[in-house]
Amino acid sequence: GGGVCQVATTVFDAAFLGGYSILERHNHSFYISHYLKGLDATVADGGFDLRFANDTDHAIVIRTSTTPTTMTVVFLSHPTGRTVSWKAGAESNFSEPKTRHIADGDTPAKTIVQQTQGERGFDITVRRTVLNADGSVLREGDFPSRYTAEDIVFQVGKGAKLPAGATFEG
Repeated sequence: GGGVCQVATTVFDAAFLGGYSILERHNHSFYISHYLKGLDATVADGGFDLRFANDTDHAIVIRTSTTPTTMTVVFLSHPTGRTVSWKAGAESNFSEPKTRHIADGDTPAKTIVQQTQGERGFDITVRRTVLNADGSVLREGDFPSRYTAEDIVFQVGKGAKLPAGATFEG
């Protein structure tokens, strides 16, 4: 995880901000805090894909570069004169994480180790407007995202006492 979706998100952002037509984009199932809310993209072999269309009369050269901590994607083409603006709506439709206790033979006996902090799930929609050079609207569209709650997970060693009301999984 991380590398392929970093490429997908960075290419999506370049196409999105370039005003190109987005034909297919899927957000991650969980919100990942180092991406802008609603502006991430995920791909999966044989599953989700990212597709955009070059709706200009000119070719696009996609130039990429990386450092140990960054990735840059630049679209080079004839100037389109387009202006792109976007606004993220309010987060809504919240869902709370569940707490799970999973029996784990590698966790020391009689101990409980928290593996994930958990994150609230939510919906968010980003609205994009693309204007032509003359100021007329080329396209407007919404990019909805649904992020599911990420559970709070504890690994439980043999003989550990669970909190009241908690049950084991697996």
